[in-house]
Amino acid sequence: MMRMTNFFLHPFNGPNSIYDMTTNPPIHKAPGLLGSMRPFMHSPREFLQSLQDHGSPIVKFRLAHMQAYYLTTPEATLHVLQKNQANYYKGGTAMNIGRKLLGNGLVFSNGDFWKRQRRIANPAFHNQCLAHYVSVMQRRTQVMLEELAARSHQATPVNLYDAFNELAITIVRDNLFGADLSQKDMATILKAINYTMVEGQRRVRAGFLLPLWIPTPGNRKLVEAMKTSEAIVMRLIAEKAEAPEPGRSLIDMLLHTPDPETGEHMSPQQISDEVKIFFLAGTDTSANAMSWLAYLLDRHPEVRERVRAEVTEELGGRLPGMEDMKRLSYTGRVIKESLRLYAPAWLLTRANYEADEIEGIHLPKESNIFFSPLMMHHHPDH
Repeated sequence: MMRMTNFFLHPFNGPNSIYDMTTNPPIHKAPGLLGSMRPFMHSPREFLQSLQDHGSPIVKFRLAHMQAYYLTTPEATLHVLQKNQANYYKGGTAMNIGRKLLGNGLVFSNGDFWKRQRRIANPAFHNQCLAHYVSVMQRRTQVMLEELAARSHQATPVNLYDAFNELAITIVRDNLFGADLSQKDMATILKAINYTMVEGQRRVRAGFLLPLWIPTPGNRKLVEAMKTSEAIVMRLIAEKAEAPEPGRSLIDMLLHTPDPETGEHMSPQQISDEVKIFFLAGTDTSANAMSWLAYLLDRHPEVRERVRAEVTEELGGRLPGMEDMKRLSYTGRVIKESLRLYAPAWLLTRANYEADEIEGIHLPKESNIFFSPLMMHHHPDH
């Protein structure tokens, strides 16, 4: 006897959903060949809200040819990232495109290779090294504050994002590369990696990465940007490898630190992949986070004054160090709240090895899974 499957509008999903009587997720309807690509690319927050409005922990949608699944609840996301993490890996559209464009660094790698890279990188984040990084942050922050103070009497407005971005760039340059990177090379790397990031984000929302060997104008420009940043970073790694004494930069640490279990070192290509990720994570996301924090402090003067009072009382006019972080408890909570409201990494993806069931909803194996910290942080239930 032929099995019949009935479809009907799920009572809490509204008119845009079709819900299978089994445990399949509701489907966000989007006619046409492109599916939901256009709203996802041009109004991503509004589009993700429309997925959350279905009221299901998982919603299925389509980006052109690609079927995708969106996690709408903290419980579903916790299941993927922690409770059943062995079944999930850094895959899906965002991770696959990021890996293709920026390399197989810690953010994108999986399994035993990730564990090996993490073991080698660990010493670079021990307290002694962190203290050096913080000293660089203090010195560069002091320079920025003096420059802003000198401009405070001018009538021209100051773009704080530009100031924070320049600060982040100088800190990353000093900590990643040491004094060996020229201003010209730094500007070239910055332009190339930023373009790679922006183009990667655009292609994530489109749902696919056009093979880079296809010589479209966009691909040619993207490949040129990737080659440019890679050439400079690889040259610097080679120069540091030949130096008679290791420096204190992150590249030096990665070059001269063996895997404590196998004795192996990272290859120059592996170091390059890690450096590009640290560069990206330490510049744009940091500048965005600081800019939103400044915006919120300006909008909430009572919070700003309480932060000012705590900083004045605890620091007495000096810049904070590592030992001060626990003492600035209210300031720390304000920073975390700013990150909750304006998460720099607002969209992430995963994929699964095997089929799974999350909150009663079936998830097929090798699914393209999306979830958004930003949307969950703004959900009225949380």
